[in-house]
Amino acid sequence: MSAWTRRAPSTSARRRSFSSSRQGRDRVASTLEQWKREAAAKKRKALKAEQEKMDVEAKYCVGSECDLYVKKFCTRENLDSREANELTKFVNFAKRQGLVRVPVSDARTLCRVWKERRQ
Repeated sequence: MSAWTRRAPSTSARRRSFSSSRQGRDRVASTLEQWKREAAAKKRKALKAEQEKMDVEAKYCVGSECDLYVKKFCTRENLDSREANELTKFVNFAKRQGLVRVPVSDARTLCRVWKERRQ
């Protein structure tokens, strides 16, 4: 047989080539599925974080009056006890007005959450 004539591949060679290409396709498909799963998980995680942030905001401060008053105190580095008491009094008043939903003893937490929200 001369070097120029080419034989058709044997059945076993065809089978090998078919199975290797099939394995390659399967591998690509499984990688794509994995990427889709990872992207969906990342999206779920981001949505959950956003929802938690909104829940915290709704829990601690609602309305512009609340925001302005809290800003007055929370822009300072540390609240002393007098300022914390005054903020707690405001929180009590605002709760009656429906502006704030926060436990009475939580003036410092209110400031911490307010600062986190502003960043």
